Amino acid sequence: MINPGFETGDLTGWNTTLLEGPEWQVVTSHPVIFNAAYEYTPHDGNYFLEIKAGEKAGDANVWQTVSQEVELVAGQIISGWAAFDWGDFSPHFDGAKVEIRGAKGSVSTPFNQDGSSRPDGYNGPWTQWFFEALVDDTYTLEYAARNTVDAAGGSESTFGYFDAPEGVPPIPEPASLVLFGLGLAGLGFVRRRKRQAR
Repeated sequence: MINPGFETGDLTGWNTTLLEGPEWQVVTSHPVIFNAAYEYTPHDGNYFLEIKAGEKAGDANVWQTVSQEVELVAGQIISGWAAFDWGDFSPHFDGAKVEIRGAKGSVSTPFNQDGSSRPDGYNGPWTQWFFEALVDDTYTLEYAARNTVDAAGGSESTFGYFDAPEGVPPIPEPASLVLFGLGLAGLGFVRRRKRQAR
C-alpha cells in the first residue's frame, strides 16, 4: 500500500469521492464531539484520517469515501483501526465503516458502526478490524462516513477516523506445511544414515 498510515500528512496514494459539503483531513488530533476536554489522537504514528460526513441536504445518506487498491493473495490478512464519533442524536443514525471489495465480486465490511444502538453523541474508541483474502485478487480498501440530515434541513457533525492499515504475510496452506515437515524429516533421515555409515 502507498501511505497506509497517512504519515505523509496528506492523502498521497488514496482516492476520494468526497462531495463539496463534507471534508477530510489528515490530522494529528481531533476534539471529541460534545466533549472538547478529550480528543482523538493517532493510534499509530503521528497522523490519522478524519472524514467529516456531509451536512448539506444533497449529501444525506451518501457515503463519503477515501479508498485505495491493494493486491492480496489468498490467506493474506490486512488490519487497521477505525473509530466512530457520532455528533448527532436519535433518529439521525449517521455511520462510519471500513469496506473491502474484490474485483471478483466479494464484499466485506470488517468495521461498521452507526448511531442506531448507541447513546446520543456517542464517541467510539479506536477499534481494530481484520480482513483475510480468500482468493488472489485486487481489492479496494475503502473508508467511509455518512450523515443523515435533520428535518430542519441541517445536521450535526459526524466523523469517521481511520489509521494504520497493515499487511500480514499469508498463512501457509496445510499442504505446504506437510511438504515442509516431510522435507525436515528427510533431512533428519539422511543425517542419521550418514552417522550409521561411519
